[in-house]
Order: sequence, then C-alpha cells, then structure tokens
Amino acid sequence: MQGVFLDYWWLVPLAGAGVLAYRFLGWRGLLAVVTFGLIGGVYTKGKRDEREHHEREQREREQRARDARNQVEQDLANLSPAERRKRLDGWMRDD
Repeated sequence: MQGVFLDYWWLVPLAGAGVLAYRFLGWRGLLAVVTFGLIGGVYTKGKRDEREHHEREQREREQRARDARNQVEQDLANLSPAERRKRLDGWMRDD
C-alpha cells in the first residue's frame, strides 16, 4: 500500500493546481492540468509495471538458483563418503 502513495504523490499538488487553474483560467486551464495529469499517470503506470517486471524476474532467478543448489545438495547426499572424497580430490589444494 505504501508503494501506491509513493507512486501517486503528485496527484495532491495536481488537484490543487487544477482548482487554481479552473479558478483563474476557467475550463481551458483545468483541461491543461488534466492533460498533464493523464501524461503523469501514463508515465507512473509504465514505471510501476517495469519495476514489477524486474522484481518478478529477480524472484524467478532466485528460485532457479535455489532449485539448482537443492539439486546439488541432494546429489551429494546420495553419495557415499568415499565417492564424495573422490569427486572433491580435484578441488583440494596440495600445499
């Protein structure tokens, strides 16, 4: 819910500007303010959709990484200690 308020904070001053524009410039001033509001709304919607898209991709990448790690851990758990040692010998340092 907090994201909605942060994304649409600009509506508050826009409403004030609309009231002032209507008071001093009439319906044409109000129409200009509404047009700017629509442009701002389209921009905010696109920005929000793009952020949600990136967050969804990040969650999918993290899930694939967790699945791969779980698969490796399962494979290692199924091996005997001697087989694990044999597989790790190539990675061990001989100092």
